[in-house]
Amino acid sequence: MRLHYKIGLTMLALPLTWLSAIATAADDDGAVEELPAGIAAKVGEISISHDDVLSRVYGSEKSKSDPAEQHVRSAYQYLMQAALLRCEAKALGIVVSDDDRKWATQKLIDESKREIAESTGNALPWGQYLREIGHTEESFYKVMYDESEVVVLAHLVLNYFKLTTESVTYSDVRLVRYEDALKIKEKLDAGEDFDRLALLNSVDRRQGVRVAFRHQGLPKQVEEMLFDTLEPKKYSGIITAGEGDYRIVMLKSRFKGESKTYQELKETIEKTFHEGGIRTPETFEQWVAVMYNTGKYAVRFRFPGETTKSTSTPARKDVK
Repeated sequence: MRLHYKIGLTMLALPLTWLSAIATAADDDGAVEELPAGIAAKVGEISISHDDVLSRVYGSEKSKSDPAEQHVRSAYQYLMQAALLRCEAKALGIVVSDDDRKWATQKLIDESKREIAESTGNALPWGQYLREIGHTEESFYKVMYDESEVVVLAHLVLNYFKLTTESVTYSDVRLVRYEDALKIKEKLDAGEDFDRLALLNSVDRRQGVRVAFRHQGLPKQVEEMLFDTLEPKKYSGIITAGEGDYRIVMLKSRFKGESKTYQELKETIEKTFHEGGIRTPETFEQWVAVMYNTGKYAVRFRFPGETTKSTSTPARKDVK
């Protein structure tokens, strides 16, 4: 019984760029760097074997064929994200209830039905779809119930993360040429609307107000401008973020984050738990980046099919 990849497996896909960043941190001989003092107590160790990945790809079905590369990568990403979430949940004292898992299971099923209806123009009945992928209502429910733990953990961990982490909302104009950035700056100084200029001129397709967290990986100059320098409703000068990357940013708002434990914020988190959709890929990617950049966890792992190569996330010495 193969798992169907469109449903359930990609709800919080771990960014491949993050995996690549970790992979290149290993020495050629696969040595694992030592963790600095103060970090070792917070280490979350993860080991993903080739058998783990194949089990994820094929489920209970025995298969001698090698799965497609994208299926291996998808399964590996999922196993990594699940392990990271469980590490953080354990550290925070989060316990997932059966009621929450049942709620998430039904949300996953409802969303799956909606996706199939939209993609087929309601031409493929749900029962027929299940038969085509080798499932009954009961077996599909079990698969989604197994997935539900990660969905619930993601909601609880990410809601806590958003409440306790310093964040900003902002807009920006990104340009390739410095001369163009100068012209935009002149228009801003003359009183033209920032968001309108951003929409009409920015080379970045992701326009509108964004949310960012400290240490998520913004260019250093941009992060310092948003988190340490600008006042709300003010815009910056021209920031050289890289070659051919000139930015002007406007700070919309800044949130300092609450210095409270998960238990102290539990009621607030659970009150908002059932609101909105179940997929939060952007916030999850930001959370992973913060975990990586601050060195909160040293994530050691073995690549599928390899037994000697492992590495750990480097703890940044400039992060307090």
